[in-house]
Formats: sequence, C-alpha cells, structure tokens
Amino acid sequence: AIVAAARALLLLALPAAASPWVRMEAGVPAHDAGRSSWVRGEKLPQDQEVALTVVVRVDDDRRGELEKAFWEVSDPRSPRYGQHLSLDEVTEVLAVPEERVERIRAYFLRAGAREAVASPDRDMLSVSMPAHVAEAALQTSLHVFSHSERKEAKIVRASAGYSLPADVAADITMIGELVQFPRLRPKSLVMSQSERKGAGSWPNACDAPGCAGLVTPQVL
Repeated sequence: AIVAAARALLLLALPAAASPWVRMEAGVPAHDAGRSSWVRGEKLPQDQEVALTVVVRVDDDRRGELEKAFWEVSDPRSPRYGQHLSLDEVTEVLAVPEERVERIRAYFLRAGAREAVASPDRDMLSVSMPAHVAEAALQTSLHVFSHSERKEAKIVRASAGYSLPADVAADITMIGELVQFPRLRPKSLVMSQSERKGAGSWPNACDAPGCAGLVTPQVL
C-alpha cells in the first residue's frame, strides 16, 4: 500500500504536460510467453535501483553538417581546405543540442531519478532510479525474466511496453534494451546472477562483458 501511494504521488508530480503519453518503440512486438525463450518472473522489487540508457534523438542535419565540413576541408578550391577538424570539434558538430538533453534530464530528475549523466557527445543519458520511479516515469511494469534453458541468465524488461509524455518522447529515440530480448549465443553474452556489472561504463543488453552497445530502430 505504501509503494502504491508513493507511485501515485510520483505520477502527480510529473508535469501537467505529460498528457498525452506516447507509446515508445511501438513496432517492437510484445513479449509472447508462448514463443519466447524468456520467461517472465516476479516484479522487480520496488526499491531496487535500476540504470537505464536513454538514447537521445540526433538530428539528421548534424550528420549532414559533418559531411559538408569533410568535403570543404578536402576541396582545394574551398577556403576551408586543409583545416581539418579536431576530435573535439567533430564531437561538437555531432553533439545533441544541450537544451534537448536538459529537458530529458529535468523530466527524469523531477520524476525522482537519483542521477542522469550525459555521454560526452550527449546522445545518451545514463539514468539511475528506484524501480518504482522508473515504472511511474515510463508508465510500465518491470519484471525479471529468466531464460527457459539457462536459468542463471536473468534480465530486467518492461513486461508490456512503455510510454513517455509527448513533449519528452519527441526528444528520445528509445530507452535502450527495455523491451527487446537478446538471443543467447556464447554464454559470456548473458548476465548470470554472480555478474552484476559489464565491462563498459554504460549499461548494455545484459550488463555483461561482450554485450556492449545498443541496437536502435535505425539498425533494425
């Protein structure tokens, strides 16, 4: 009852502009218990800390600007010929506008997240929060899933999709690995109960070595 009351308060604390809500990754099929190798287990404990990777929308014109710069520094007829960009300059050209990142960060912090840290080029945020905060902020329910053949393999997923307020959803491509289920290959690709953290500094599909990176809708 206490958790339910806390969740209700969190929903009230979210911005009034949170309506309407937008279903994210709507093209990803819902978990099918009859066909999936992943079996839904108990709900994630409400006070358990979760770390989510928020993939920020990157404007296509940012990539176009970098391509334009490439051709200008390569063309002897261009005033910018030979003025190659430094790594920092390339990062800045591709970087997501800071105000976009701040809008996303503000939303999750206002919802109750403990921290929201942007990557160097601001195309991702690592957001840490208790499970009940994540469920309220994303209008979803988080469950622990175990693999039907390898019981030690456990992951956390949203059981039935997730949503965001329309104004926030416009700035976000996806929440990494929240509704997609990995296919098991080498055992090293899947988290066991004894493996709590991956090799990199950013969350990944199974939070295990060798599982780094995200699959975005563009890649699919």
